[in-house]
Amino acid sequence: LLTGAPDSMVVFDNISVEEGLLLSEQAPGATQDLIDNGGFELCSGRGGAAPDKWSGVGGAKFSYTASAAGHERGIGYTEGLQGLCITAGEADCGVEQVITGLKPSTTYTVYWDWNVSRGMGKVTTTGAATNVDRRSTTPHYVRGSGCFTTDTGGGVRLRLLTGAPDSMVVFDNISVE
Repeated sequence: LLTGAPDSMVVFDNISVEEGLLLSEQAPGATQDLIDNGGFELCSGRGGAAPDKWSGVGGAKFSYTASAAGHERGIGYTEGLQGLCITAGEADCGVEQVITGLKPSTTYTVYWDWNVSRGMGKVTTTGAATNVDRRSTTPHYVRGSGCFTTDTGGGVRLRLLTGAPDSMVVFDNISVE
């Protein structure tokens, strides 16, 4: 990526690898993200609908907040224009996405930013040999992560949930590498 003019500066954001580009053609050390719309930038339904590429779970209500961008999380800053705010009167409500294209017997890491405004947040996976199960009540943006190891095949279900009744949790920048 070039600026095109001497003494100029350009800021690039949300650079992605398009289908057809081999991972070996990326910069050394780069990894491919396996989540679709992990920044929640796409939501064709708006008005309380789950974000594109994600399915609603339970009786969750969805809204879109200004992103965590500019909120220090100890190790840097989050990206994008908006995050997903999940509110629910009960536990285990939120969104899910089935991750496909995984290699058998391989360990992957899930990363996310979250801010628990009220109650508890929860990130889980199911369908793997070992799964992620993380919970938080931290009332400011923090970076979370967890590892899962695939079994012989199939997809792994990633869920971003309320972890307790009467919860409000903001999620952003979800990735699996």
